[in-house]
Amino acid sequence: MECVTQGEETCRKFSRRVTKVIRATMEEVALLLERNEACIHRFRVVHLLRDPRGVASSHMYLPAEPYAKDPIRITSFVERACPRVMRDVRLRRHLERRFPGTFLELRFEDMAGDEDFEATAQQLHQFVFGRDPPPEVRAWVRTLLQGDQGGSGRASSRRGSLESRGSSGWGRWGSRRRRSGPPRDVYHASPRNSSSVVYGWKTSRFEPYIRYTEEVCKDLIRYLDLDFEFPPPT
Repeated sequence: MECVTQGEETCRKFSRRVTKVIRATMEEVALLLERNEACIHRFRVVHLLRDPRGVASSHMYLPAEPYAKDPIRITSFVERACPRVMRDVRLRRHLERRFPGTFLELRFEDMAGDEDFEATAQQLHQFVFGRDPPPEVRAWVRTLLQGDQGGSGRASSRRGSLESRGSSGWGRWGSRRRRSGPPRDVYHASPRNSSSVVYGWKTSRFEPYIRYTEEVCKDLIRYLDLDFEFPPPT
């Protein structure tokens, strides 16, 4: 608990505090806002949404996750996750009417994979801090998202297509290699070309899984205005 205490003491020194919450539901966010309605003007909520195909792909590569290389668990995760996100979106829209100016929706693909990521970073900084990011923050974001490859490879990753590479059935997820490159910075973030993270699922060799995810999550994919690898019938 010592590290928690030290963290709390450090946070008290700053007028603005940012917390990244991975699995909070919008119901929990609503409860937080309702309990602090008297000072709601001090709250900002960034709702970060990601392509469900990329989310599930990331889970597949985490050794601690129970979904890894188990088709039954993968489909179960997808069936639970996508309806959950759509419920969060609907509730957030309701909360936006009740607490105007409190929410900002961002797509992970715009922040980490789009060629115009700096504009998205500026929008985020303005929303949270009420001003444009200083030059040193812009430089840090550029280095963090482009890594040691600079701007190269971003467009090609964006245009990449799904490759089955001869796999059949559910196929086989390749092992993730330990990534070499610059050390983590003071924020414990590793610089790298982020497009390879955003669009890595396109070369996953897992075509049946992609098809199933697109079928189950078609409403979310459409809401996020993303392209289908296997467009559903009109």
